[in-house]
Amino acid sequence: MRKILMRVFTVASLLFMEERRCEGFSVPMFFVSEMHGLVVKIAKNLILAGVKSGTLHDEGILELWDLSSNFVLSENDLLEVFLAVFYNFGPEFTVFDVDGEKPHTGIVSSISNDNLALVLCVGDERLEFLYWDLVFSRVKGITEVKDGKTRKIKNARQYPFNLEDTTSFATYEKGGIVTQAKHPKVLNCKPLREGTEDPGEFIWSDFSKFNRQPLLHLAFQALDKLVSGIGRFPVVGSEEDAQRTKTITALCLWSQGCIESYGSYFYFDSVESLPTANLDPSDFEPLNSRYDEQISVFGSKLQRKLEDADLFVVGSGALGCESLKTSALMGVSCGERGRLALTDDDVIEKNNLSRQFLFRDWNMGQVKSVVAASAAALIYPHLMIEAWQNRVSPETENVFDETFWEHLTAVVIALN
Repeated sequence: MRKILMRVFTVASLLFMEERRCEGFSVPMFFVSEMHGLVVKIAKNLILAGVKSGTLHDEGILELWDLSSNFVLSENDLLEVFLAVFYNFGPEFTVFDVDGEKPHTGIVSSISNDNLALVLCVGDERLEFLYWDLVFSRVKGITEVKDGKTRKIKNARQYPFNLEDTTSFATYEKGGIVTQAKHPKVLNCKPLREGTEDPGEFIWSDFSKFNRQPLLHLAFQALDKLVSGIGRFPVVGSEEDAQRTKTITALCLWSQGCIESYGSYFYFDSVESLPTANLDPSDFEPLNSRYDEQISVFGSKLQRKLEDADLFVVGSGALGCESLKTSALMGVSCGERGRLALTDDDVIEKNNLSRQFLFRDWNMGQVKSVVAASAAALIYPHLMIEAWQNRVSPETENVFDETFWEHLTAVVIALN
């Protein structure tokens, strides 16, 4: 328990890295509960962005299979408390940056004096202003648009766009920069009970699965009701439990009513990742290993293939660190015949620390691949990893020769 709290308090000490973007976190307290893998990843991203403080809570006991998705814990922490993150932003939460993107800009080439003013910008790059408000600066002539006030786009197109009536404005001469203006947005979040009954509009991640989100919402409700009713999760491969879930889903659909208001539910699925072959139910039975959660989804045969994989990861920056973390958690290249080769010829700089979580302050100036390999091995010591410092290029074909390539299971390109 003390180890976990020490880690959390260390995390809590990483305060605002971008005070303006994180201002919303300084008003409400956040509540953290049940630290499973997905929420740990969300918490990691929030910590790298800058957080303030909150309340930590969990009543669960760490199990061996938790280690397949939780990179902050190790086998030394077994039988201790673990945590997860849940944020309740309340009825009025102000978002100061609604999309997290750098404001779009354009170089002005002309502004007409019309009832619906036409603004032209130079360059071939597509403008992405859409319906944002804009601020003009460094314009010669037409002094009225240089007052620092935001102006609303009337009609956005690929390159030009229209503004309000400028017939009474001075004549445009030359120059000017137009910049997207972002305004704070207040979100009214529902309590969990109300949001479950009326989720409103879903947040989408894959528009090819347009009808999937409402079904997943009902499925998760059915799963919760089933667990509450029988006191356990459904058994993998059990037809009886599957039929129970279907029945409860139908009842949830009947009681759902109309979905009208805006909501904040987000669901993600990757059904296409499931095995296509018909597997025996015994292939999904737990083995009392750290991979039991994965085995319950993909089966033990695939797990053995992952453990014996010969993987080559090119790059150990932000993408490479994510790949290494995931590989170590899933047991990729952790078997007797497994191997993970990592190469990167770059060294760690200070600006890497905000997005590459395997690196620390004291690693600055050290080789990325060596530090990343050591950190990944701490997540799971059985990871068969070796670090290289060579760039993959025609000049290193004597290092990465045919013998090296022909035995690989997969290559992960993790370059910026």
